[in-house]
Amino acid sequence: MSNSQLEVEAVRKLVRCLSKCSVSDMPLRDKQEYMLSEFCDILNIDFYAKAYSLYEPETYSIRVLDSLTNLTGRWQENFIQSTSHKDDADPIYPMIWQEMQSSDQPPTELHTFRSEDLMTEEMHNSQFVIKHLKEAGIGSSVYSLKFTDQEHISSIVFVRKDGNPEFTPEEKTLMHIFLNDIPWLYDNKLAPSIEESTTLSPRLHETLRYVLEGYSNTEIARAMSLSPHTIKDYIKDIFYHFMVSSRHELMAKFLKR
Repeated sequence: MSNSQLEVEAVRKLVRCLSKCSVSDMPLRDKQEYMLSEFCDILNIDFYAKAYSLYEPETYSIRVLDSLTNLTGRWQENFIQSTSHKDDADPIYPMIWQEMQSSDQPPTELHTFRSEDLMTEEMHNSQFVIKHLKEAGIGSSVYSLKFTDQEHISSIVFVRKDGNPEFTPEEKTLMHIFLNDIPWLYDNKLAPSIEESTTLSPRLHETLRYVLEGYSNTEIARAMSLSPHTIKDYIKDIFYHFMVSSRHELMAKFLKR
């Protein structure tokens, strides 16, 4: 079957899936999860990560407030790290912001990018890519995102494992056209666990944010000018508050809603 025939068949499957969702009375989050899972199956995509984030223009960075993803384990940890404020955060995001700012499209409209169109040779050899993408086997990616207001951005990242075919420009265009017709896919309702965090003390809340950004106990202690022992006690209190026993479980509580 030719590439054009495959694209036509993919469109037919996507339309049938969208029609099914349109008449469904599923809650929004369940509908988004179903649509994203089917979208990935039809287009041979391994992973997706949908995020609702606070955008910080001074550093060209984002702070994830809520997520929906089929990532697990190491893959999930790398997604968390890719939106971290640390020096080894994903270098592709500043490139995306610059492309969006120079585009004729308003930032509130959907923008879609292939990692291959943004990554330079220097970025391929950056600490982040080597440490958090190559080692985890993360390959070609498509970033689909738009601003919901001046401070918040809704994004979906689609990922293929390293060794699988790269997303082609034609696939990126097809994804953009189809996703642009599903605005509810980018709607957001904060996960209950995010709301729960507001009941923490200011110190525990600050510690929680550092943990979710991938900081070690020592790094958190240095950032907060406290001892590692105190930070260890804080994290124990956070685990007790969210009824988890590890950082991995805590991250999953925020990401897998």
